Order: sequence, then structure tokens, then C-alpha cells
Amino acid sequence: MTQAEPVSCLKTRHGKDIPLMGVSVSGVLRGLLLELTVEQRYVNRGRRPIESVYTFPLPVSAVLLGFGLDLDGRHYEAESVARKAAERRYEQAIDNGDSAALLTQNEEGLYTANLANLMPGETATIRYRYAEYLTIHRGVARLRIPTALTPRYGNPAAGHLEGAAIPQHDADAAYPFELRIELPDVMACQRLHSPTHALALEAVEMGHRVGLQGRGSLDRDFVIEIQGVEAHCEALVAREGREHVVMATALVPRSERRPTPLAVKLLVDCSGSMQGGSILAAREALLAGIDQLDEVDQLSLTAFGSAHQHLTEGLEPARGARLDTLRTVVRGMQAEMGGTEMVPAMKAVLDIPVTAGRRSDVLLITDGALYEVDEVLHQVEGSGHRLFVVMIGAAPNEALGKRITEKTGGAYAFASSPQEALAAIQRMFRQLREAPRRVARVVWPGLPLWRAPLPVAVFGDEPIRLYAAFGSMPAGDVLVELADGDSITTTLKLSVCPQPVAGDLIPRMAAAQRIPALPEADACQLAVHHRLASPHTSFVLVAERAEGGKSAELPIVVPVPQMVPAFLSMASLPPQISASRRESRPRRKPAARPVSPDDFLRALLDFYAGTGALPENFERLFALCGEPMGYRKILSGLLALLVDGTEAEAIRVFVASLTRDPQLPIGEALRERMDFGVSGNRVYREARRYIQFHLPRAS
Repeated sequence: MTQAEPVSCLKTRHGKDIPLMGVSVSGVLRGLLLELTVEQRYVNRGRRPIESVYTFPLPVSAVLLGFGLDLDGRHYEAESVARKAAERRYEQAIDNGDSAALLTQNEEGLYTANLANLMPGETATIRYRYAEYLTIHRGVARLRIPTALTPRYGNPAAGHLEGAAIPQHDADAAYPFELRIELPDVMACQRLHSPTHALALEAVEMGHRVGLQGRGSLDRDFVIEIQGVEAHCEALVAREGREHVVMATALVPRSERRPTPLAVKLLVDCSGSMQGGSILAAREALLAGIDQLDEVDQLSLTAFGSAHQHLTEGLEPARGARLDTLRTVVRGMQAEMGGTEMVPAMKAVLDIPVTAGRRSDVLLITDGALYEVDEVLHQVEGSGHRLFVVMIGAAPNEALGKRITEKTGGAYAFASSPQEALAAIQRMFRQLREAPRRVARVVWPGLPLWRAPLPVAVFGDEPIRLYAAFGSMPAGDVLVELADGDSITTTLKLSVCPQPVAGDLIPRMAAAQRIPALPEADACQLAVHHRLASPHTSFVLVAERAEGGKSAELPIVVPVPQMVPAFLSMASLPPQISASRRESRPRRKPAARPVSPDDFLRALLDFYAGTGALPENFERLFALCGEPMGYRKILSGLLALLVDGTEAEAIRVFVASLTRDPQLPIGEALRERMDFGVSGNRVYREARRYIQFHLPRAS
């Protein structure tokens, strides 16, 4: 057993130990490709085995490449497995008393790491790797490493989160954050700027290493901007099995069409999560946006929180006196409108009438701190509006910006501080004024075996990446045709590199691009083949323990609380709409026939031997087997715990748990006779914990 290193013991505000000791990030930037390794360090300072549960962010464009665990001097590497199979394997390991780890994608950019049966005094390190291409606009590359989660409003189930995986924030949580990223000489010589952290630059063999000055913490995303970066337009090939996968990178030229007058609907988030620096940045963005308007443009302005308020009478001409009034209104905006009810506010903005002949766009300024992203997406899809989003704050929900802009042909940018708001809004207005363009066609050098989906929209001075695969090494050029409306306006030509690129990174990045467009079965198969985490697959590993080292009890679930993001206070945390649980109906309790737990199981064994089944409801169960003290109350509570379960299911789970009780040896005979179908099931484990907690008081 590995003893914990001497570190300060973190506790929640309620005095419970926090197992997460800190996070460190190391990586290399090659061109615009960033490869990172992240380590999460854990310790169990308690007296019982624990299961830590930590939900954390990743960039939405990141491709998660691997997941591993260092425990007791050994390294374990995870497999990518179909989601349900991964959960069963993980739960089965817990049932067997072994340690296990599971990494699950909840939604784009949001993952949960479970580490089970970390024994008292042990330390462990979870390690995962990912790769992503940096965004670039007009020669400025942006590197962003999300580390924090802004508290979200709404029902966590809408974000595919439940139980201990739902992020909770604690003002006493404080996690150290370390960072080391190596840059090549050519990039390190360019101008580096971080709007979020003070940087330390150190010369190394291949260039320079970027780190943090002083001690960092997980209370804000890490951002670096690198100026003077050029996107390399090329078509690289990598071999994967029998396929030759091509990644074509093209830089979209600026549009030559004359800008048309705007009809822009401004929608600004004034909910509680926008407190502090976020609302300051939102105000700066709005003021800068108003300054971008010409007299021929039209605008509307709407603020929202728990309710929404139109601050203009529909779309109004952008003229002097009216703009001065709006500036005064904007300067007085506060983050005091309650929860983030974006769906009704978005509908109200989309319904604002537009002058005939004008293209209408929505510019949303928000931290995206809500769970109901799918509902917002449903609202904007097919609305005829392009959505542009300025993501505000120390830890914005990037998934919201990415999904609604990809669906509607818009774009998004970040502003982590008031100083960044000006650059972000200028970029958005440049793109608002561009005529909508798209990739009309790609002419590949041969007939592809498959092609990844094309982007919905493209914008000037930004690179696009296109993927396809061939049965043999392709030779020639890739032609990318860009269309403005129905006519082809630009053709870009890229020569295929004759030498294949080593490694499997390009095929795995290509697979990640293909997965969202495939049917579920095909997407799952592709993710498993390329060893990727996805909505259909999870990473899972089992660290088997020797017989004397196995856990004899279920681990205590310990959710790892989030740090409160910079500029926020606990008072600003939004309320959550809890998922309702069905409570069992009160039933008339018959006169009990008291028996011992052992007699109860003996009678049940006799009944099962004769029928091959368990009783179908509580009354039948107790009539046949008697009623040990407290069993009815436990079963009623268990039925409520199972939410959508039946009395028959509650009985099956309850009896399966009793058969594992070492104080009831008759249970082993029943367990050998029947398969309860619950081992390796998370709900069953939660039910076992509930039963174990109540049985001592009931017996």
C-alpha cells in the first residue's frame, strides 16, 4: 500500500475530507497542434475505502486519446469500451473488491472521472491525454485550457448528469494547478500574452517552456494568445490499417463582397452567475458593439435572467441620440436578474420582426451557465437566424457557443476579462458583416472511402480542416470550393504531401470528426476501434487486488467539489431544478409475522426452489416469508430510491444484497441458485449502500 504524501488536508465547508490534491498539465505545441497530458492527484485520508467522483471540463474540440491510473507503484491503462459495458465492468470490479477507474463524457467538453476503492492511506494519480488544434483568427492563435466550471442553472439531467457527478461548488475548496507547455523557437519568439495568468518563460532544448509565475489554482481557465502565427495550408496523409487518411488544412481568404447593412439582435445575460468581472466584460462588449454600428444598421437590445426585458422597441436604426440612450442603459446593467432562463428569452428575440430584405443575426453575450443547451439548440435551429456568441467569464460553457453557432452558421469568441471584450466584439462584428459562405464542394484526388462532414459556415482569416480516406496513397491536389450563396466564389488548391506522417493522431482526430454524424452503433464501433472517449464509449480500467487487499465493504462515494470561479461568490450560485423522485404510496400494513433474517431467507429459498421466481410484491413476500423487524421500511425506501422501479425489482435488489451479507450464510445458497442480474449495476450498488446503512438499525 502506498502511503499518502505529506500534504495539507483539504476539507469541505462541512468538514469532510477532499480527495483531490491538485492538477498538473504538461504538453507540447507543434504548429497549431497542442498535445496535453493532465494529471489529477488523489489521496484517501479516511478510514474506509472511497470512490471519488470529479466532473471537469475539456475544450470542446479536444480529442481525448488515453486514460490511465498510477496506483500502488503500478500503472494501469484504460480501454475504450461501449458505455454500458464500461459501467458494468467498473461496477463489477467494485463488487469484487478491486480498484477501478471510469472516464465518461457527459456532454461536449464535460467529463466525469470515477476512482473506486482507493484504500485508507493510499494515493493515486489519474492521467489523461488529449489533442486539439488551436483556433486562429487574423494571425492570433488562442490556447485555452479549461479548468473550472461556472455554476449552472437548471436541471442537471438535461446535461446528462446525475448523482455525485453533478458539480457542486464549495468556497473552501482550493486545488493547486501547475502547468508546463513547450513551444518551438519560432512560436516562442512571437508575442505571448495571457489575459488570465502571469507567465514564466524558460529556455529549453527545443524552444521555450511556458509556466505560471507563482502558484495557480483551478478557479479560472488558462488562456494564452500568440500573435504573428501563420496557418500552414497543407494536405497531410497518415496510414491507418488499409486506409490512407488525408487531413487538408486551408486558410479561408477574406470575403471581397461589400458588407450589407446589419439587423443585429443583441441578447445579454444578466443572471447571477455573471457577477463581478463577467458583467463588466459584458458591458464592455456591448459598448464596443454599439460603436461598431453604422447609421444604416439596425439593432435591438434584450437583457435576460429569470425573465427577459426588451430595452428597445424592436429593431431600431443605429442613430446618435438613440445610441447615447442605449449606452447609458448598458453602463447601468447588473448581474441581478436571477437564473439563466435562456430559452424564453431566445424565443422572444427570434420573434422580433425584421425589415424585409435584411438578413437577421443574433449576437448573444453570456457565460452559458445553464444545463438546457439542447433546448436552446432546438429553439434556434431552423429559425433563419445566424447566432454569434461572445463567451464571457473565467470559465464559460464553451459547448453552448460551439453547438448553436455550428448549427446556425455563426461563430463564437471568448472574453475572459473586460480587456478582452473589445477584441472579441470586433471579431464578431467583422464576421457578422461577412456574407454567409460555406464549403460547397471538395474535389479529392481519387474516390474517397469516406469523408468527414463539412463545416456549416466558414469565415475569412480562419483555417478549416477537412478529412477523407483512400484505399491507397493519394497523389495530386485537393480542391476546396467556397460558395457565397449559390455561386462558387473561391477555389483553394492544396497539394497532397507525398510522404505519410508517422503515428495515428490524424486518423484518430478524423474519427472524432466523423462520430457525431454516424448512427449510434457505427459511432460506437468507430470510437472503440480508435480508442476514443465519446457519447457512446467510456474509458475503463480495473486494478485487481490480491485477496488480502480487496475491499470487504462498499466504498464511500466522495464527490469532489468545484472551486468557486474567480469573480463569483457563493451567493451567486444559481438554484437547481431537482429531478423529481417518485415516492412509494402508503400501504396498509398487515399484522407482521416476526421472524429472524435467517428464517426469512430460508423461507425464500424454499419458495424459489419450488417456483423458480421471487415474490412479485411486498405483501406476497411478507405473507410467505415472514417479516423481520424493519424490512418493510427498508423496502419502501428502496422503492423510492429506484425511482422508476417496481416492487418486484425492489425485492430482487434487496434479496441480492442480503445474500452478500456475511452474517447470513444461508444467503450464499440462494445466490448460487439464481442470477439476480444486478451485479455490476450502479443502481444496485447505491441500493446496497442504502440497505447496509439501514440494516443494523433494523435488525
